[in-house]
Amino acid sequence: MSTGRSTLSWAGTHEQAVTVTASREVLNPQLPGLIAAIPDQCSVDELVVADYWVRNPEADHSDIATATGYEQMWVKATLMKLKGWGLNPHEEGSTPDVSPEGKVMHLIATRGPATSSDIAEELGMSQQQSYRLLRKLVDAGRLHKIGKTRTTRYALP
Repeated sequence: MSTGRSTLSWAGTHEQAVTVTASREVLNPQLPGLIAAIPDQCSVDELVVADYWVRNPEADHSDIATATGYEQMWVKATLMKLKGWGLNPHEEGSTPDVSPEGKVMHLIATRGPATSSDIAEELGMSQQQSYRLLRKLVDAGRLHKIGKTRTTRYALP
């Protein structure tokens, strides 16, 4: 993986001989904007799953596992991570989620665990708005809490 500037490039092979070349702007020429939200530290395997998913948006984790040869539970977790990064091929244009929830998920996916104060400051919202939004994401299973009270940080599951 090359993390120089904003370009990521690598080639990987598996039983389907999938080659993934990506940049921060484009997963491939036919699918613009798909990985704008995916952080530099994502793996080749995660990009293979992302690539298959955006080409076959109706595929579920078991379909993707069968097609790519990866374990079903790992694919399911990877799909959740990709959704957390804002990738959703079911949305028209397949652009990253720019809703408040999507922004929080992207922030935590790219920077790691964060407090409600971190989220409020970064996204320009009140502490109370941040807390309510984080609680909603925890209740939905998209985030989990680390620690208690004032030291609570929120992270991807």
